[in-house]
Amino acid sequence: MTESEWTRKMCKQMETLGALVIALVGGRMQQSGLPDRLVIWKGVTIFIEFKSARGKLSALQSAVHKQMTSRGAHVYVARMPGIVEGVGEFSTGQELLQLLIR
Repeated sequence: MTESEWTRKMCKQMETLGALVIALVGGRMQQSGLPDRLVIWKGVTIFIEFKSARGKLSALQSAVHKQMTSRGAHVYVARMPGIVEGVGEFSTGQELLQLLIR
């Protein structure tokens, strides 16, 4: 399964729980380096960057994520096959939500 297929699968599973999942796709009118998805569930907003097992954050992504977290945003990096850096493991989008939003 590719990173993009896995990302879509996780996002669809989060949506089945009622989460609002918004793709933050870079473009001319949007800042580069933002996480892949903005997720709102149970009144909590988080940002998730999806990466393959070996995928690395670019220097710009790391800098933007750091700027966001320094201002109180909750930014997570979820890696295939199911690890959130510094948080724990998951196998479904539902488990990912429950891991990040309690």
